[in-house]
Amino acid sequence: AGWFRSVEDAVGRVVTRPVGAGEALVPSATRVEPVVRRGQEVTVMARAGTLLVRTKGVALGDAGVSERVRVRNPASERQFEAVVRSAGTVEVA
Repeated sequence: AGWFRSVEDAVGRVVTRPVGAGEALVPSATRVEPVVRRGQEVTVMARAGTLLVRTKGVALGDAGVSERVRVRNPASERQFEAVVRSAGTVEVA
């Protein structure tokens, strides 16, 4: 959408470019506040039906909740993409 529908929709977002006084704040001028940072150890979750597996990984970039981030498994050095679920937690989709 081109506009925030309510003030609550903008809460937790960071402005990415200058916004002048009286200018409308639009989603394209903001991004989600990162809750995972590059180099941070994260908990990686993977689900298969009712089975839930957890392990550790290292974030290769910054990302906010519901955003995708590359993660490296320090044991195998393999990289994969995961979705940020909360601060320090990602899930393999």
